[in-house]
Amino acid sequence: MLSTIFTGPVYGVTTQQNSCECGSTGPQRADILRDPTLEKSQRTVERWFDTDAFAQPERFTFGNASRSVGRAPAWPISTSAS
Repeated sequence: MLSTIFTGPVYGVTTQQNSCECGSTGPQRADILRDPTLEKSQRTVERWFDTDAFAQPERFTFGNASRSVGRAPAWPISTSAS
């Protein structure tokens, strides 16, 4: 049996600016304003999700985006079993 699965890795959007003023030295999650999924006709290699769907969180707040907000473009994975 031969199967081909198309999947892409999950991605998240972070910011390097410390808007929460909480002493964190790592990346912080961005605010998500709407669904970042683009229609297939709008996707390109350089732009496969809507970057305008994210914003810098307000000062003294954490971003509201989840750790994984979407999937990157799919790459075929073939498997076979005997």
